[in-house]
Order: sequence, then C-alpha cells, then structure tokens
Amino acid sequence: MDTDDGGAIFAVPYTDDADMASPITQQLSASAESPVPTSQEGPGPAPRITDQFTPISGGTLRRIMMSGAEASDAIRTRRDELYRNEFPRLEPRYAEKCDACDTEYDAEQDECSVCGSTDLSPPDPAAKREAKRLFESVNAAGQSLRDIAKRAEEDQWTAGVSTLVVEHEYYQATGDGALYDRGEIYREEPTGLHRADPFALRPIVDEDGQPGGHWYVCPLHRDTHYEHTGRCPQCNAELREAHFVEDNGHTGERQYYVRQEVITWAYAQPRLHGLDGLAPSVHVWLKQAILQMMDRYAGAFYDPEADRLPNQFMILHTSNPDSWEDEMAKARDDSDRYRSPIFTNEYSPQDTAQPEVQVIDAMPDELLGQSEETKSTFKSDIRQAFGISDVHDSDLEDAGGLNNEGLQLEVTDRSLASQMNDYRHGWLDTLMKRLGFDGWRISFLPEPGTDAKELQDNLRAAAFVKQAGGDARIQDGSLVVDDFEVELDDSDDPPSLSGAPNLPGVGSPVPGDGGGAPGGGAPGGGAPGGGGGLDTSALQAEERALEHVERKLRAGMPVTDVDMKGAPVYATRNDVPPNVQNRIESALEDHDFSVATTIDTPTLQNVFRKSLTQPQGWSIDSIANNLRKATDGVDRDTARTTAQTEATAILNEARAKAVRELEQETGVDVLHYWDGPDDEDTTDMCTWLKQETNPEYGGDPVPMDELEQLQRTAIEKYGDGQPYAGSVRSHVLHPNERHTHRSILASQV
Repeated sequence: MDTDDGGAIFAVPYTDDADMASPITQQLSASAESPVPTSQEGPGPAPRITDQFTPISGGTLRRIMMSGAEASDAIRTRRDELYRNEFPRLEPRYAEKCDACDTEYDAEQDECSVCGSTDLSPPDPAAKREAKRLFESVNAAGQSLRDIAKRAEEDQWTAGVSTLVVEHEYYQATGDGALYDRGEIYREEPTGLHRADPFALRPIVDEDGQPGGHWYVCPLHRDTHYEHTGRCPQCNAELREAHFVEDNGHTGERQYYVRQEVITWAYAQPRLHGLDGLAPSVHVWLKQAILQMMDRYAGAFYDPEADRLPNQFMILHTSNPDSWEDEMAKARDDSDRYRSPIFTNEYSPQDTAQPEVQVIDAMPDELLGQSEETKSTFKSDIRQAFGISDVHDSDLEDAGGLNNEGLQLEVTDRSLASQMNDYRHGWLDTLMKRLGFDGWRISFLPEPGTDAKELQDNLRAAAFVKQAGGDARIQDGSLVVDDFEVELDDSDDPPSLSGAPNLPGVGSPVPGDGGGAPGGGAPGGGAPGGGGGLDTSALQAEERALEHVERKLRAGMPVTDVDMKGAPVYATRNDVPPNVQNRIESALEDHDFSVATTIDTPTLQNVFRKSLTQPQGWSIDSIANNLRKATDGVDRDTARTTAQTEATAILNEARAKAVRELEQETGVDVLHYWDGPDDEDTTDMCTWLKQETNPEYGGDPVPMDELEQLQRTAIEKYGDGQPYAGSVRSHVLHPNERHTHRSILASQV
C-alpha cells in the first residue's frame, strides 16, 4: 500500500529473510553486457602478427636484423638511450594511504575524506629496501632488472612485443582440514623474473579473440590443459585460465602460464589489446638484407677462391704460347694469391706481328650495385624505423649544421620521454603490483642536469619557507611544504623569493631556520656558533636536523594539535647525516623508559626505536597509534601523553649530547636557556625557568650544569614535590613537555 510520504510497503508471505530475498531479487534485478569485438582468428594460441606480416619467419627476421650492422646498431642505440641513466628508480606511488579504506592521496592528510579515519600511512620504506634488493638479482642467473629490461627491449623492435615471466611458488594444502580443503592453494609468492622469447610464448584467446577464457590449467600440474573449469584430477586444485602458452621448438612440448605470471607490452605498434605488436623491423628488413648482399658481393669480388675475374688479367699475343707460359711460370711468385691470370692469343708463325703482353684492368670505378647514395638512404631509413637520428651514427653529411643536429637529438629525446612515460604507467607499474610493492613505482631518472634548475628553484623556495617560519623539505625530488601562517603588518612588503638566502650547493652556508635566539643573540636558531670566529661546520648538519625535529614541539599550539614530523626527513636512511642518526640512536639506548607510564619498558623501547629512526618521518599521532596497537588498546590520552613526553625527552637529550661535543671540540664557552611556546598550556615551572634563563623573558643564559640544577629547582618549586627523575630526563620538567634548551655563545651575551 502507498504511504503518506510517497513511499510503498510490500507485504510478502515469507518468514525467512533468505527465502524472501531470493525471489524478490530475481524479479527486480536484471543485467546485460555490451557485446565485445570479435577476432578473425579462431580460439587458441594467437599467431604473432609480426610472423604474418613478413614473407619470412619471425626467427629469420630477427636474425637478419640482429646480424645486420645498421639495424643492430640502431636497436642497441635506442636501447642504450632509453636506459642511459639510473634504472630502476623507485618513487612513492602516493603521499599517504588510508589504512582503513585504501584511499590514496597525493598530499599529506589529517584524516581520510572517504571514511574519516585518521590512520593514514606513507609508503612502507621496508618495501622499498626489499624491492631494491630484489631488483639487484631477479633470478638464479644473477640478472638484475636492468639487465632483463634491456634484453627485452630488443624484442620490441624485432618481434614487436616483449614478454617477461614472473616465476611463482605455490603452497597447497595436501589434506582436509578446518582451514583449507585438500588441494586448495592457500599462498602464492613471486620468486623470480625471466625474459621469454615472444615468438615462442604466445597469448591464448577465446573464439572472440579475447585473452583467456578458452583453456584452463592447474598451477601445479601443467603438462596438459582443459577446455572447461573445474579441479585438477591429480591434486584437486582449482583450474585457472591459461593466458599464455610457450611452444618448445625442440621437443614440441607446451608450457602454460596463468595471467599473473606473464607481463607483456608492445610499444611501437600494439595489437591484440596490447598483448602483441607489429615490429618496426617488418618495414625495413629487405633494405637491411640488400645492404648485407652488397657487402657479400664486395667480399666475393676480392675473394681469391671465388670463380670470377680478379681486378686484372693479361693477354699474351704470341706464335709460341707454350714457351712463353713456361718462362712466365718460372718467374711468377706462387705465394701471391691475387696474381693476375694469363691468357694466350696464338697467331700464325707467318704473321709478321711482334709478340706482346696486353694487361686488362677489370676493376670498375665503382663495384656493381655498390651505390653510396642507395646505402646512405637505406641506412637512414633503418635508423628512422627505430626512432634513431643520423646524428647518433655520426652521419652528419647532410645534417645542415649544429642547429639541425640539436633538433635531431631533441626529437629523439621527446620520443624517448614518451616511451619512458608509457613504461612507467604500463608494464613497470604492473610489475610492481604483481610483486606486491603497491606503495612504490618504478621510474626513470632524467639525464643529469636536465632538472637542475627545478631542483635549485625548489631549494630556494624551501629556504624561503623556513625563513618565514614554516616547514619545508625535499622528498623524493619534490618540494613538500607543511601548512603554516604568515602574519604581515600593513607596512610590511609581501614576501619575495628573491630575498631568500643562498642555498647549500648553490652558493653559501646553510641558512638558519629563522627561529633565532631571543634578542638576535643565538646564531640562526640552530647550532651554537656562527659568530665570534667560531667554526661549527662539523656539527652544523646534525644541529639543523635536530632543530627541524624540535620545531613543532616548541610551537605555540595545544598538545592535541601537535603534528611533529620525524627528524630528519630524508628520502632514505642512508641520506641521514651520520651524526644525527648516531645522536638519536644513542639517546634511545640511554633513555630510561621505566619512569614514563604503566606501559612496560620493552614495548616502549621497540615502538620508539622503530618510530624515531624510520626514514619516512613520524608524528605524535603515529607514535600514539603504534603504542595502542602494541599494548592491545591502551587509552588514547595515555598513549598520546607518552608519545609527546618521551619524544621530547629523547630529542632534547640528543641535542644536549651534540652541544657537549661541540663545546669540547671548539673549546669555547657556550651558555644555555629554556625556550618554548607561551600559551594557556604552558606550565608554571617552564614559565619560571624561561624567566630565569631566557633573555627574551629577562633571564640570563647559564652553563649546562647550572641549567640542569635550575630544572630540578623548577620541579621542586612548582611540581608539587615531584622528585627529580634522573639525568637522562633532566630536560623534561613534566608530562607533555614542549620546551627545549637553546644555546648561545657566551661572547654574544
């Protein structure tokens, strides 16, 4: 019956929900599929189109092209130009991905816009390291991915398509159990990568020319195929669609492959949904054959064993040829393989003509069929078929000057750039997914110097952001800037990149972060030094990196809003300055977690060691989430307080060790003060300590031992009698600490 709001109520005589849903679904649901294009070929292994387009076989075509100097050189040049720089280069597929719904984002997010989850993660650096190790040796022969890719690239131009086999290992349940049925494949892992001959490994299509859907094969027993779905009669494994078959030309046996085991791509002229392609060699193989025939003719002309006229011969006109031949035989050098033959012309003794020797030169000005113009045209056509310019073969006879030479190289580079982009989003992307590295993709490194200007611009922009009080970093070659606010008075000029300081590697010392010491006393807000003739270059890198970590801790914001990125943020762990890495790890080793919370010490050690040393960075939220996972759900407030407090303690101690080493190396007097945010969350003890030591609050910087004594006094004075926790926690006055100690030369006070 109809309802007042325009809806309707259905009443049906069913008591079971399942019984009721089935007939309703059958009556209310319908579906249809659009037709698919059909092929002229029948079902089964599809013949290679390159085979069909030549009057010779594909194998013969490949032998002609690889044995011909012009074609083989062009293919090698094209291959080497494509892989002339670093390969494979791993780069992140996304900036962050939601752990709950797998939504990927190109920039860092506070929460997932799809499901609202705050559990977002960057690509796993451990997967990147694993991929690098795998690509160094992808099979038992020790070939690298670069080796296989270059070998497979030759197939693009001689076979029209490249094929790689991803070797898998299958794990099968052999008995009936509660978890798996007998014969069920419960795990399969890729274990290696091999190049396959495209003329032997062919795609299997159905009656409509679509891949798969015609033959089925058992993943463990591949000696035969089936034309129906079902289970293997030998092991009870579920049959899978066979997408490729390899014919052994020697034994006649066939090897079947399922879809995930073969990666194939066609670049130049793809056919059959990209599973096949027409080789450019098809269009120029005859020209290559003619060039080879020209060379063979020239070689035969000079072959002393060949049955043909040499370059010269003699005709002897005489009435007594026998006597002349005897005398000539005595005089000739038998070791001369190119000696001219002698023909005799006998005339009557009554002839009054005098005997003479006539020398005939059989060498033409140009060997028959050896047209240099024809050769030059054929060679140029072959190079163009493979996307190579004449300039690559130093053939500049008709280049027309340097400008035209540069244009040829530019055209080739544009073609290579297009091919790199197709590979990056094509077979290389498929390879990474098949191998299980979903967070990373393979790319090509541009030629050194081509992106230097972009890098320099990014560095200058990063320096400007830091000068303005924000956070910026170069991550995987791209500039990443965290959100920050810039307050300008009406009288202030708008910020300009032209005023940004010089950059490391571009011209001058590393700039400070703009935080600075109160009153302009501390050098650059970073390591003590930079004035009074003190050279702090040895520790400059680690001090600045530690400063990057602490900036968010000292920010004037509530603890719940802290999003502190890890220190330091570099692309890989190998890029972290050794001193910085050692400082943080040393502080972790010496840190006393037993006074932190009720969470056991081993758990705290494992979580913080993993978080603070991971190369992709970290945040207070990420540490808190890791703590909750490791402790089966400790409450959120406890986890976040522990993350904030212990991270501050560890990083403050790392800074203290760096400063102590600096004082010992330089022999100068360095003073210290307490510094940090000043808001409603700032405690009385931190406010008092800043008033005692921070010049901006009317205090005087003090030596480190005196600062530690004042910290104890602040705890006793405002901490309700809380006892001092020990030297390793001397720079943390209370839970959720956000302050740190800063340094300044005594001569600058």
